[in-house]
Amino acid sequence: VAAFTIEINCYCVINGFGLAATSFISQNYGAGNLERCKRITRVNMALNIGITVVLSVLIYGFGRYLLGFFTQFEEIISLGMIRLLWVVIPEPLNSVMEVLSDSMRGYGYSLPPAIITVVVICTIRIVWVYSVFAAKRPMKFDDGLPAQLARDFDLPDVPLLQIHEAAPGEALQNGREKIVSEG
Repeated sequence: VAAFTIEINCYCVINGFGLAATSFISQNYGAGNLERCKRITRVNMALNIGITVVLSVLIYGFGRYLLGFFTQFEEIISLGMIRLLWVVIPEPLNSVMEVLSDSMRGYGYSLPPAIITVVVICTIRIVWVYSVFAAKRPMKFDDGLPAQLARDFDLPDVPLLQIHEAAPGEALQNGREKIVSEG
C-alpha cells in the first residue's frame, strides 16, 4: 500500500499529459488543423517520457526514504522497493501507451484505445506474473503473495499479523520470530 501510494503519484503525472493530449488534439482536430494535432502528439510524448523518466528515477532513488514515511520495518521497506522497481522504473512505457491512447480519443476514436489498453495491460501483467514467479519456483497458492515474495527475493518471511500487532517502539527480531521490545 505504501509503494502504491508513492507510485500512483507518478501515474497521475502520466495521466495528466494524456488528458492534455486529448483536449488539445480534439480542439485542433475540430478546427481542421491536422499538422498541429501531429505536433501536439510528438511534443506531448517527448515531454511525458522525459518527465516520467526523471520522476521514476527520483522515486526509486529516494524510495527508502519515501517508504519510511509509512513504516519503520526494514522488511516492509525492502518489499516496497521491489514493488517500486517493478512498477515505477518501466513507467515510461506506460506514458507511451497513455499519450497514444488519449491522442486517438482526441480524434474521436474511443473504442480502439480502450481495447488496446485492456489487451496490453492484461497481457503484460499475465506474462509478468507467470514468467517472474515461474522462473523462481512454482507458486503455492496457499502461501499468499508476501510469503512467495519473501522466498523469491531472499527476504525474511514476516507474517502480516505479527506486523500489525507490533506496538510503537517494538521491532521484529530475525524477521520470523516474536516481537520483542527494543528497550
